[in-house]
Amino acid sequence: MRVLTYISTILFLFTLSWNGNFIVSDVIRPYVITTTLFIAISFINIVITGKICNKLTRGEDILLLYFIVALLVLSIFAPDSNFNYITSYVFVFVFYASILTNRYCIESQYGLDILRINAYVAVGSIFLLLLIYFLKVYYLIDLSEILPRLKDRQQAIYMGMPRNYGLSTEPGALSFYVETILLYGAYYFITHISRSAMLSWLVGIFFVVLLVTTFSAGAFASISLSIMLYGLLIIRQRSIGINTLFFITFLLFILVFFYATNFTGDIIEKVTLGETHSSSGRLEKWMLALNILPNSILTGVGLGQTTVIYEGSFLSYFVTLIVETGIIPTLIMLVYFLLSYVRILSSRCDKFILIPLGAGMIHLSVISTIYYPYVFVLIALARFSSIRKL
Repeated sequence: MRVLTYISTILFLFTLSWNGNFIVSDVIRPYVITTTLFIAISFINIVITGKICNKLTRGEDILLLYFIVALLVLSIFAPDSNFNYITSYVFVFVFYASILTNRYCIESQYGLDILRINAYVAVGSIFLLLLIYFLKVYYLIDLSEILPRLKDRQQAIYMGMPRNYGLSTEPGALSFYVETILLYGAYYFITHISRSAMLSWLVGIFFVVLLVTTFSAGAFASISLSIMLYGLLIIRQRSIGINTLFFITFLLFILVFFYATNFTGDIIEKVTLGETHSSSGRLEKWMLALNILPNSILTGVGLGQTTVIYEGSFLSYFVTLIVETGIIPTLIMLVYFLLSYVRILSSRCDKFILIPLGAGMIHLSVISTIYYPYVFVLIALARFSSIRKL
């Protein structure tokens, strides 16, 4: 079981962002298959041992159960709710619980260090996603024959360069993955694993290049705001390590450089909600949501109904959630995120993880899906970090 857990952990971390390619149907996707495999192995392990390892579970985790119960109850008052959305939440939460209760990941005597695995997989993913991007840019290979999603689809262009989709459905989805899982993985590799300064710089530079090729205003703004919040909460404690401080300084230098040049002029305009592309569209959607809320604040219009009624989501997870489900589930999820963040802040874990975690939580305000479980995986990694001697 240890070997199977090791293999399934590598697979789900490696395919976590593969939500737009190599798919047979909406259900049969690479990351769904690999996460299901991990869930199955974790469940079999519980059956064999007859016990659940609960070292990483916390009191606030019960809120996720309350969230599902609230959705089921509200579906009675909003009978048009799409039950598939509820099952999607259940799947993400069960996967999250499987990570937190897998004894092979938790117990150090088994030698399976998920933090190191994530770091190695993150570095490999950075190189792979950049390779795919530059192969597409320079037409060295016809990616449309390999990546079915690219067929007959106009690609987003910025400054004459195509935005990086990676293996995701859109650049925003890729940037969400980059700023969360890959950011922490690159940091952990550089500060805890790499013994070569040249390799560390290479990984750092390649990560920045990958982030920039998404041309994501949401990612730039989210990381910037998260670093500011991190600084207010952590640096004043004077407990920050030299490696962490250097990595943060490196990130700040890159962000300041791009904000200070014309290269990111359009991105800054999008961050400040100027009259460009998706930002103006978001404002229109959010104003529409404000008009809807007075009549749906308690029970919502029904899960999945914004796509049916309003021809698309509200381009914000939290706005979409409150319109579809009302105030109660929205408050439960917000409280869960807040408690998880505060718990990590007060724990013994490596506090740097608050930067990608905060960036992911902030980014959810401008993208409309939580079914990519990056934030939950980061919370799990933070809890693993709290029981590891770094």
